[in-house]
Amino acid sequence: MDFLRDVRPTSEPGLEVALETAPGERAKVDFAQFHVVFTDEPATPRIVWLFSVVLGYSRLIWARFLRCHAAAFDAIGDPPEILYDRMKTAVLGEGETAALL
Repeated sequence: MDFLRDVRPTSEPGLEVALETAPGERAKVDFAQFHVVFTDEPATPRIVWLFSVVLGYSRLIWARFLRCHAAAFDAIGDPPEILYDRMKTAVLGEGETAALL
């Protein structure tokens, strides 16, 4: 191990550029997939999607598994611009049951 430490080139730190916005101007939306088993149906594994919104300025996060957009905007307001991570998932879904969200 000491040999590798001596001969391995040092890595350069990555450059991270934060995209800053004015208050209330932008939100970022993301989806995450969870595989769960509910206690009332222990023999039936399910896939549930977590919907999250993060406000660009304050980084306030809001997340829920159901009634995504409407409930989020009721809770945190309706920014004029929204960025979606995994846009293909937002439009097409994933897997055999893909549909518009």
